[in-house]
Amino acid sequence: AHEAKLTPPTPAPAQGGAAEQASLAKWLMPALASSVLITSVEMSARALADRYEASASRLAQAQMAMSGLIALLKLVLRKLRGQAPKTADGESGGSGVRRWCPIPLYAVIFLAIVRNYSQVWMALCIQRGPNPGLPKTVSGGVNTVLATLVGVLCFGSRLSASNVLGIAAATVGTYLCVRP
Repeated sequence: AHEAKLTPPTPAPAQGGAAEQASLAKWLMPALASSVLITSVEMSARALADRYEASASRLAQAQMAMSGLIALLKLVLRKLRGQAPKTADGESGGSGVRRWCPIPLYAVIFLAIVRNYSQVWMALCIQRGPNPGLPKTVSGGVNTVLATLVGVLCFGSRLSASNVLGIAAATVGTYLCVRP
């Protein structure tokens, strides 16, 4: 049986300098790019749903279905070419589904269902909000606080004073966005 490891390895103490900057860039650049792409897709979906008088939830589900088909097609093409699936870091993951994704199928299905609901709900709140950016801002602010709490409570992450200040600022910013 495969056991999930919930606690990440303890990072080395921060020394500062070039190594710390390289480590920051390794996750910060993809995070910023992801934010830009997600926002672009969500705002474009709002514009398309408005233009064509379409249901935001159906559009979100169609987008996810197409994303799944594209991912499946990529996996099939790799298999036909005899290439091993690649990990998020671009490294070959070996052969066989269990080596490529050792996570139990039921857990992957559960995560997919939750992701589906989150995407549909986000599409609905963006479509229904007076300004499509406000629901996104509120969602991002609440996500910041919840993700940090999960990191601290479940994964043993530690927070610096600047981390706590940033989370407090996100909380205040979220409150100001919904305040009449």
